[in-house]
Parts: sequence; C-alpha cells; structure tokens
Amino acid sequence: MLQKVSAVVNWGVNNGLVNYDYTKGLKLKGAKSQRRAFTDTELNNLVVAFPTDNNLTLAQQWALRVGMITGARIGEILQLTQNDIKQVDGLLYIDINKENGKTVKNESSIRCVPLTDGAMGFSLDKFKQWIERQPSGPIFKESATAHVELNAFIKRHTVDTGEVSFHSLRHYMATIARAKGVTEADIGGILGHASTDITFGVYGSAVSIHRSAEVLQKVLS
Repeated sequence: MLQKVSAVVNWGVNNGLVNYDYTKGLKLKGAKSQRRAFTDTELNNLVVAFPTDNNLTLAQQWALRVGMITGARIGEILQLTQNDIKQVDGLLYIDINKENGKTVKNESSIRCVPLTDGAMGFSLDKFKQWIERQPSGPIFKESATAHVELNAFIKRHTVDTGEVSFHSLRHYMATIARAKGVTEADIGGILGHASTDITFGVYGSAVSIHRSAEVLQKVLS
C-alpha cells in the first residue's frame, strides 16, 4: 500500500500538484519486505523480452539495461540527464549526483558507476549513439509513470506476486557479488550503501572508477 501511495504522491510532485514527496524514506516499523533477487532465468527472460514487448519504449529498455549492469536505484536512473553520462580514460559511466534539483537517498548514494560493455547484452556503442540523440532533461523518464511502467514490464515477464521489481536488480547484483567473492566495500561503493553492513546484510567506502570497472567485470562475467 505504501508503494501505491508513494506512486500517487510522486505523480503529484511531477505534475506540480504537490510541493514535496513526503513518502520518501517512509517505512512501516517491523514490516519485512517480500522482495528478493532475480533468478538467472528471470533475468534472462527480461533480456529476451526487450525486443518483443511492444509496451516497452526504447528509453525504458535502456533504463532497465542500465539498472541490470549497475544495480542503481530506479529513482537514480530516472533522474539521469545526458550530462550525467560521462567518460574517463575510455570508461563510460553514470554520474549519480544531486545537482540541478536531483535527489539522492543519502550522501553515500552519490557515486559514479561504470557501464560494462557486453554484460547482459548491453552495447556501449548503441547506448552512446542513443544518448547523443536525446534532448536535455531526464533521458529515461518519458512520463511521471515511468517507474510504474518499468515494474509492469518486469511483472509481465517474471512473476506478478510482488516478490520482484526493479529494486530486485540491486539484490541480484549484491547476491552475485557475494557468490563471486567480491568484498563488501567494493560492491557497497558501487551500490551506494551508507554502511558495508547494509551491502550483504540486506542485499547479499568509496572506490575509484577503475576499481569499480574491475569489480563489475568480475560480477557480470
């Protein structure tokens, strides 16, 4: 119910009817989340469904692909602008920040996450070509209901039980990282967690962009 209320309030903010999203950070005391990580099969089903689902726009497809290979939160991705897609030493990355009115969950959420070419079918060349054609403003958020539409796609091609959502991509990233022996500090820096206890405690230190690239190559290979 909180998710539905939050969606309505977020819509109100985006349409100028409400000044602030008072549902941010609101949680029920003692409530346990039903969300879990995707299975490999479920994630593969999403990748296969990209070109065939007519309800998914190209911008939404890229938003999901970026989420799959970065573990970034849906709100972080939907706020990204063309200027937040950057490159250094040949590494293309997303810059998650709170510039120009953008919001983040906490200060640890401010980070740079490299994009891994070839991971889960992600093509850096095609992505860069698409980015160059985008106008100013949020490049993935075509409407106030973008987050709802992204999660609807996930439900259509996995399970419609509330167990998985866009956020499950973060669970998946942490779960795989743990299985492959990645340190909590390394994956925590990529996921933007305030404490290393959160990284594997809930999902499965700041790090340089090059270190993050190496970690993601290991996790996504």
